[in-house]
Amino acid sequence: LIFIAAVFGAVLFLVLGLLLPKKYTAKASFIPDAGQSAGLLNGLVGQFVGLQTDRLIPRLAGDLAAGDPLLTQVLYERFDVNGRGDSARLRDYLVKAGEDSARTELRALRRLKKNVAVDVNERTGVVDVYATFHDPVLSANVANRIVEFVDRFNTRTRQSRASALRRFLEDRVDTARTELSTSEGSLQHFYTVNRRFQESPRLVLDEARLRRVVDFRQQVYVSLSQQLEQARVDEVKDTPVLTWVGAATPPPRKSSPRLSIMLVAGFLLGSGTVVLWVMTLAYMSWYRQIDPDGYGELHAATRTALGSAKRADVVR
Repeated sequence: LIFIAAVFGAVLFLVLGLLLPKKYTAKASFIPDAGQSAGLLNGLVGQFVGLQTDRLIPRLAGDLAAGDPLLTQVLYERFDVNGRGDSARLRDYLVKAGEDSARTELRALRRLKKNVAVDVNERTGVVDVYATFHDPVLSANVANRIVEFVDRFNTRTRQSRASALRRFLEDRVDTARTELSTSEGSLQHFYTVNRRFQESPRLVLDEARLRRVVDFRQQVYVSLSQQLEQARVDEVKDTPVLTWVGAATPPPRKSSPRLSIMLVAGFLLGSGTVVLWVMTLAYMSWYRQIDPDGYGELHAATRTALGSAKRADVVR
C-alpha cells in the first residue's frame, strides 16, 4: 500500500510539473569599478561639498540593482514579451492595465521584485543579477537592462559629483589666484623699496618669508588648477563605471518547475501520507482494545463535532 501510494504521488506531481508554466532564470554578472584614490585634496574637497568621490562598492551596487527606484524605471522599459517582436512595457506584462495607475505600478513592482534577485560576492566583488520569467529572452533582457541602469545611474552620479566639484574648485582657483597675486605684489613692493636688502639680516629674513608665502600660494594655485581641469574632464566623461563579467543570455533550460524534485516530493508525500494513515489506524485499534470506554467517548465526541460542523454549513 505504501509503495502504491508513493508511485501514485510521484506520478501526480510529475503530471502537475508538466502542466505548470515553465520559468527561465537568466543571470548577468558585473564588477563595480573600484576607482582610484583621488588624493588628499580631492578627498577634503569631497567632504566639504558633502559628496563621496571614492568608489562604488559591490554592496552598494547590489542595493541599487534591487532597489525600488531602479526597478520602477525598468517597469516602464519596453521589451519583447512573447519572442515574436511584439514590444510592450514590462509593467503591462506583469499587471493587466485598466486599474488605477499608482496601484498598478505598486502591484507590478511587487511582482518584479519577486522575479528579480541579486547576489553579492563580498570576497570577489562580483554582483550577480537574476531575472526569472516565463520567456527566456525576456529574462535575459531584463537582467541586462538592470545592469545597464546601474551603470547609467552611477555615470550620472559621477558626472553630478564632478559638476559640484568643478564649481567648488572654480571658486577656490579664483581665490587662490587673487591670494597669489597679492603675495607677488607684496614681494615686488619689497624688492622696489629695498634694493640692497642683502646688507640687512632683518630684510633678508623678511624677503625669505615673503618668498615662502609666494611659493606656497603658487603650489596651491597649481594644484587647484590641475584638480579643476580633471573635474571638467570628469563632468563630460561618459565612461562605464562597472565591468561586465558575463551578459545574460536566454537560458536553454527552465529553472522551474524541476521535475526531478517534484518526482521525489510526490514519492515522499504519497508514502508519508499512507504511513501516517496506517499508524493512525493502528493506534486507534490499539486504543480501542486497551480502553473501550475511552475510545467510545472519543468516537462519540468526534461524531458530535462533525455533526455540528455540518449544521453550521447548512445554516450559512
